[in-house]
Amino acid sequence: MKNQSFSLLVTGQSLANAGDVFYIVAVITSVYNVTNSLFYVSLVPVINMLGGFLGGLLSPLLIERYRLKKILFNSQLVKTCILLVLTLYVASFLSRDSIEAVYIIIFSITFLDSFANPASSALIPQIVSAENLLKANSLMSSVHQFIQMGGWAVGGILAAFLHSNGLMKLTFSLYVLSTFVLAFVKVKETKQSEENSENKSKMTSMFEGWRLILEDKRLRTLHLTLFFGSIASPVWVSSILYPFITIG
Repeated sequence: MKNQSFSLLVTGQSLANAGDVFYIVAVITSVYNVTNSLFYVSLVPVINMLGGFLGGLLSPLLIERYRLKKILFNSQLVKTCILLVLTLYVASFLSRDSIEAVYIIIFSITFLDSFANPASSALIPQIVSAENLLKANSLMSSVHQFIQMGGWAVGGILAAFLHSNGLMKLTFSLYVLSTFVLAFVKVKETKQSEENSENKSKMTSMFEGWRLILEDKRLRTLHLTLFFGSIASPVWVSSILYPFITIG
């Protein structure tokens, strides 16, 4: 944490990750209030996961061709702008007949987030010395898991006090702070050489990571764990806990 750029990276990503959890809780609250339907509520985590999956397929193409800091900052900036649109839409126009627009916005935010997460992880070796790389990765992972575990409970409590509109505004504030902090991350990096980019087709870049996962048993086990964890984390909020919470 004595490395200023690493501290800024951890802080910026932590704010963004907390915001990612809070806005989903706020959307679940709003969707349930408008539709009073568990089916519509259950679509929120499904679309959230789908956006991340599709974005993950395309993220290698961007990471190979653009600077990581640029990907990280721009994706968070665009996410912040989209969340502002979502906040205004939920507050003023949301109804059962216009619920599809909310799903499209959720998909867009998660799609962009799938670019930011790998870019953030790939930045760590460029701002942390080799001897501290393991500690840095462990700290980043621990903070992320802590937010994922505690964020849903905290988000539910905040939704009860702030209601969905207040929680959306809080999330927007977290996104703005995250964008501001990430702007000050300093890293010396260069774009991938054009020669390397030309040697790899787009299809090869997209599926190279999947090939490595399929060939390595340890990577398969790790990613299966991450996959099931990403599915399980919002399920209890959307389909079990929320129907028993009454928002005044």
